[in-house]
Amino acid sequence: NTTSSNTYSGYTYNASGQTTNYTRTDKDASGNTTRSYDYSGYTYNASGQTTNYTRTDKDASGNTTAAYNYSGYTYYDTGRTQSYNTTATDASGNTTATYNYNYNSSGQLSNYTNNTYSNGQVTNTYTYSGYTYNANGQTTSYTRTDTNASGNTTASYNYSGYTYNAGGQTTAYTIKSNDGQGSFSYWYDYSNRNFNTSGSLTSYDWVRKDQ
Repeated sequence: NTTSSNTYSGYTYNASGQTTNYTRTDKDASGNTTRSYDYSGYTYNASGQTTNYTRTDKDASGNTTAAYNYSGYTYYDTGRTQSYNTTATDASGNTTATYNYNYNSSGQLSNYTNNTYSNGQVTNTYTYSGYTYNANGQTTSYTRTDTNASGNTTASYNYSGYTYNAGGQTTAYTIKSNDGQGSFSYWYDYSNRNFNTSGSLTSYDWVRKDQ
């Protein structure tokens, strides 16, 4: 039985035959529209790779709820994405967050920055950096650094020791936190994380260390 469906429509193209706009409409089992996404403003570089586009989210009545502009795409010679930016806005067009993503040549995230906004001003910045991966391409460690509107570091968190089960679920990891001056705050170890057949976490061990 059909539980939901997606309809893609309204395609337009530039003189080179590249997509510039289209709409995705989501419907429930009865065929009623539940939400839609307008993709617009696609631009491309000389190699035909996407450099910019905007996604506008709408509710069942067609009212805009949020929009996301994806811009500044750069690519490796292999065609893999090297970096891009995202700007999120609310229904009134006010910026709520910005993101800058950077990837290594293997297509793995190397670092990204998230700025949050209020009344058009940056309130906090969260920088995720130093990503490492195991032979299966799974994250093993990274660092998050928090700064305030003045650019001062308020805290940092080192996430490390990630292990995984055969299903790719995280079974253990460690968080070490420092305050804005770099002094030790806390150390949490999470281990023996178990999951049921539906993939939901059922139990784990947690240890807090002073140093």
